[in-house]
Amino acid sequence: MNFFTKKPYYTILLSYLIAIAIGGFILTLPISHQDGEWGNIINSYFMATSALAVTGLSVYADLSAQFSTFGQVTLMILMLLGGLGIITIFSFFTILLGKKIGIMERYLLKQALNLTTMKGSLRFVQRVVLIAFVFIFSGASLYAFVMVPIYGWEEGIFQSLFLAISAFNNAGLDILGSNSLIDFQSNALIQIVTMILIISGGLGFLVWIELFKFKFNLYRISTFAKVVLIMSGILIAIGTLALFLTEYSTNEVLRIDLALFTSVSSRTAGLTIVSIRDLTNASKFVIMILMFIGANPISTGGGIKTTTTFIVFLAIWALITGKKVHAFKRTFSIESILKSMALVVISLVFVLFTVMTIEYIEQFNTTYPEGLKTGTALLFEVVSAFGTVGFSEGVTPFLAEPSKVIIMVVMLLGRIGPISAISVFSDKLSWTEQSEVQYMEATVPIG
Repeated sequence: MNFFTKKPYYTILLSYLIAIAIGGFILTLPISHQDGEWGNIINSYFMATSALAVTGLSVYADLSAQFSTFGQVTLMILMLLGGLGIITIFSFFTILLGKKIGIMERYLLKQALNLTTMKGSLRFVQRVVLIAFVFIFSGASLYAFVMVPIYGWEEGIFQSLFLAISAFNNAGLDILGSNSLIDFQSNALIQIVTMILIISGGLGFLVWIELFKFKFNLYRISTFAKVVLIMSGILIAIGTLALFLTEYSTNEVLRIDLALFTSVSSRTAGLTIVSIRDLTNASKFVIMILMFIGANPISTGGGIKTTTTFIVFLAIWALITGKKVHAFKRTFSIESILKSMALVVISLVFVLFTVMTIEYIEQFNTTYPEGLKTGTALLFEVVSAFGTVGFSEGVTPFLAEPSKVIIMVVMLLGRIGPISAISVFSDKLSWTEQSEVQYMEATVPIG
């Protein structure tokens, strides 16, 4: 095996960096902008990173006013590459062209898709792309019933396709104007289709393949799929109720349908149907928890993932009850528990350190409009970037350039995942290897 096959996470990171480099350069070109002028380099690369990392944070209040059709198509391509995975798309077109994919490439594909085996990896890629395009084109077709009467045939279809790609890939970008989906608060079709696309992309391709394989018989699907479905349902329900209650005492009550949409979108999608800045601090805290948890493994979303959260809570419950960590008549390995715990701690430390760094940089920034920068705004921004969500209190366009670069790094690491990011620097993420030296156990007071 060559170096990049032995170190697959280097290849994954490198593929994203190359795509960002190319995408950022294209977005700086005059042809990508409505005014025909060269774009700001930092802003262009920020948008390329945001689209590829399927985050949705934007340095521009209105993408349609900033980017030309060429620039908007570039963003769509980057969202597809980021949501489905660059290596997945590359492998799909390699298969389509009839090229042979060797054992080393299959191993790389297995690592990129976080699969347990190389067997069936090529078929998995084909199914991933098929599932994605079925959802995207179905969603775009339904959106067209609303968009075409508003924008006309050409612009309406383009708007529909852009929004469908963004929603399914949990990308959070739109070309509807500065109000995003706020103008569609009373449109049930837009809300329902968008939520279905977000949930479908966030569930993960492995779950969809299992559901189709077993004809939606929930008793036959794997433990992984059961955890994903249960956690997704619980988080959406709890998020909806919490957002509804935390806004209930305000002058403008957050309707239950808007609370539901925001709860769904908080799980890495970032499409806005209410003004985030106008929500209570309690609501923002709820959203930050949902953003930090994120979507599911092998999906279009980010965050620490629902499976990690599930195992951590199981471990806490097992500690309280004195029982083993188990669910669905299955126990979970000590390696899974340790990885989950470590992932949560590392992610928290990373987010807090990043917030501290950006807070220091932004104290010298005097470009914020009066009343915009609040105590939670930068914390909210970093958590949103890490969870690849895209929700913001409106501070993104006013960030200092060093802060934008840091947010770009956070978005990229959030997309490839903390474990993959750590694996770039260390391949010792397994506790299965036994040391030649065995030590006596020590007991220390805890708590």
